[in-house]
Amino acid sequence: MNAPGRLKKELDSVLNLHGNLDAWEKTLQASITTLSQSPLSIDILNGLREHQEHTKDHIEELYATLNIEDSFPDLQGIDYDFLQKLLVACNLKITV
Repeated sequence: MNAPGRLKKELDSVLNLHGNLDAWEKTLQASITTLSQSPLSIDILNGLREHQEHTKDHIEELYATLNIEDSFPDLQGIDYDFLQKLLVACNLKITV
């Protein structure tokens, strides 16, 4: 697999995780709003919030392991979503 193809596959995996985490965060926030009346619920929801932050940190670490800046120095500092769109555009150009 060529470098852009490998990068796209790896980046897609990380972005998928990040998207799932965003959806989970919205669900958690809705649950906090709904269940915040019970002290027991608050403790459980705070634990879930801490777990969500821990998971987010791991996703960021996973992204860092892709070594995008080392493999592709010109892409340093580029947003994940933009990079994904850039790779899709590159693939479209190759297939056309």
